[in-house]
Amino acid sequence: MVELSDDELLPAMLRVETVETVETDTGSVRLRLVGEADISTVPVLRSAIDGALRSAPERLLLDVGELSFIDSSGLAELLAAAHSIGTVVLRDPPAIVRRIVTMSGLDSILRMSP
Repeated sequence: MVELSDDELLPAMLRVETVETVETDTGSVRLRLVGEADISTVPVLRSAIDGALRSAPERLLLDVGELSFIDSSGLAELLAAAHSIGTVVLRDPPAIVRRIVTMSGLDSILRMSP
């Protein structure tokens, strides 16, 4: 029988930080995503994105360098944001996030930089 520690029993976590709101000619909001964006953390992601979109930016910048995983529910939230505002940029995506976005064919909608 395998026993799990308390840490292994906890659901995946996602922390979203508002890094800055940039008021330029185009208007941007920048958020940092840390952890995993999956079905168990989508409510946190949705709330953060909804809050960021209240200021009606034309572009959403997501720092995803510390995002260790994203599943289809996380991608769906990013697509919903792209549908609402037009431009969503994933900044510094780790290899796993880049691969998931590219393999799903969403790299033309969810821009990645660099």
